[in-house]
Amino acid sequence: MKGYLLLTCVFTSLLLNHTAFGQSQKTKELFPSYAQIKPQTADIVDYVSPNGTVRIEKKAINLFDYPVGTVTYILNGKSSTDVNYVKKVLSEKGKDIESVSVGIPNQVGKRVIEINYNLP
Repeated sequence: MKGYLLLTCVFTSLLLNHTAFGQSQKTKELFPSYAQIKPQTADIVDYVSPNGTVRIEKKAINLFDYPVGTVTYILNGKSSTDVNYVKKVLSEKGKDIESVSVGIPNQVGKRVIEINYNLP
């Protein structure tokens, strides 16, 4: 009987003093990090009309990244295909750009970018 009690005590102490074997679980963060909740794009959709038209308040785009000859710029109703001229006109001080509209490419691959701005 003493041997059985001694064996039980030794066995119990060995089980209780050692860590359990198994898969360790990573602790989950209670709150998401800033990188997880930060929007991936710079788009801020301000309004979506019932017919599906989206008005974007802010968007970071480069209007001059398109291949040469594939874009027609319309500046306050005047058409131009010269990128350097458009850059020069838009970089003048005092211009307040009211709206930018980037059209989808047509069958040939050309698109229209319309820019309206206030004159100083």
